[in-house]
Amino acid sequence: MSDRSSSEASSLNPERKRKLVPLRSTSSDETVASLSRNRWEQLRQHVLPVSNRSHTSPTLVLPSGDPQTPLPSFKTSLQKPSRLALLGFRHVVEHVKEADETRKVSQEFEKVCWSIRMADPQKFRTDLNITASSSHRTLPSNTSLASDGTSVVERHSHVQTEHDLRRPQSVQSLKTYRIPLTVKPLYQLLLHHSTPSMERTATSVILPHESLVLSTLMSPFLSTEESQRLDEERWNAIEAFEIIMRSWAPDNEGKGVERFLWCCKAATIPPGAMRTRILSILWGLIIPGDNNYVISTPECFQTLARGLFSLLPQLQPLSSSLIAHEEIPFLMDVISQVRDGCCGELEAHVLQEEYGANFSEKDDKDLIREVILLEALSRCLEDCPNNSRVWLLQYVEHYWIRGPAETKFTPLLLAIYTRTLDTLSRALLDILFVPLDQGASLEGAQHVARLVQSRLIPDIELLGNAVKPEAKMNIVKVVLELSCMDRAIEPVQWGLSLLHTWYRGPSVWRSHLDLTLQEIASTPFSVSHVHVDTLYGLDIQEYLVKCDLQTFNSDQTSS
Repeated sequence: MSDRSSSEASSLNPERKRKLVPLRSTSSDETVASLSRNRWEQLRQHVLPVSNRSHTSPTLVLPSGDPQTPLPSFKTSLQKPSRLALLGFRHVVEHVKEADETRKVSQEFEKVCWSIRMADPQKFRTDLNITASSSHRTLPSNTSLASDGTSVVERHSHVQTEHDLRRPQSVQSLKTYRIPLTVKPLYQLLLHHSTPSMERTATSVILPHESLVLSTLMSPFLSTEESQRLDEERWNAIEAFEIIMRSWAPDNEGKGVERFLWCCKAATIPPGAMRTRILSILWGLIIPGDNNYVISTPECFQTLARGLFSLLPQLQPLSSSLIAHEEIPFLMDVISQVRDGCCGELEAHVLQEEYGANFSEKDDKDLIREVILLEALSRCLEDCPNNSRVWLLQYVEHYWIRGPAETKFTPLLLAIYTRTLDTLSRALLDILFVPLDQGASLEGAQHVARLVQSRLIPDIELLGNAVKPEAKMNIVKVVLELSCMDRAIEPVQWGLSLLHTWYRGPSVWRSHLDLTLQEIASTPFSVSHVHVDTLYGLDIQEYLVKCDLQTFNSDQTSS
């Protein structure tokens, strides 16, 4: 009984129980916790920078031996976050904020531009989404409105809303209810974002929606009417454009060319202080300086040159003022600066891709720019308005390059020059078919005859097979057309004499003359058939009759 009671007493003794159990339970808990911490430390090694890995706690190694041996306890203190990690996180947060701010600014510019370009863009876009069935929608009756407990004001607003849901307005109605055009909100927005503030320490590097902004600023210059309010809007547009120049650099080469073209288009207004201001801005953009934009591709170089050549006829002096007569020499000086390379050098690999010829050490960069400028003038003659073609034609010889008789052509220079001759031959032929008054028509015929006689025919004969057959046939058509013109005595005499030489004597032009005549004869009711009687003494009439008979027989056989 004593043993039994002692055993029961020992089992009920709390002190003895604390001595036996806690050793194993505490050590096992610490082991599990240490293993868990060890796994987290390993995971942190993949997240923290390399420089911070030496500051992490060591890996816990379990000792071998008696499982009853108490394990060492490690007191791991909470480490402070790494400074580099905080800086990295801050950089990510700032980058996200900057991206969000850029998106908001972009949306703000887009909203302001479209609000200027149309009277009420939100209403206009809503109307475009309304289907045709909404135009027949009936309005709720007064009884139904009263039963809903709506007031008179609410009823009127509801009726107005239903009225807005009708079919989209026509173009005439949009013009009638259009808010008067003003670019002042865009000017204020540009001024706001170009000026640093406490919240915005610096402006964005790139102007959002620059093409849309420049197009919106061009709107006041497209109107033909003259008024004081329109002049104020144009001045606001010019000042806004100058803010863009000072605050934002163009995103790429094409954006810089768009700024050049904006000045060229804006300068088409009547002469005065405003046009002088625009031309001075154009000079500041092109001439080397802080705002000079580099042009390294032939495409952008030609685009700029065509813009300058298109502006040249618009600066014709309409009065006897000294300023009006100085603008054309001023613009020609700008074109000369571009030809001399003030906008930078053209890249060799881009030239090779554009013209399909290798750039060699023998190539003269100045001569290549000159021939590309001549090609741009040829394309401008082909595309510009009819009333500007004849006036611009007188400047072709001024920008002509040294021909193959004066310099040795490299493969790259030959490829550019032959393309220029092809384009110019089409442009000259188009000018002769332009419906102009008698004085302009005679002036154009004289310029064309002089260019063909002094420049095109000699260079084409020297280059030989390098020139496309289409260009040679265009020259033959030009000579034929000049021979058939009324009241153009000198061009007609020269054309008839040249045709006689080609048709009677041995010439490289005879085969192209035959092909051209066959093409003319195979075309029914050709313009040149009407003037066949003027080609006297060449026996071409008999040749055309033979071609007509052959064409008639072939048509009858095929039918």
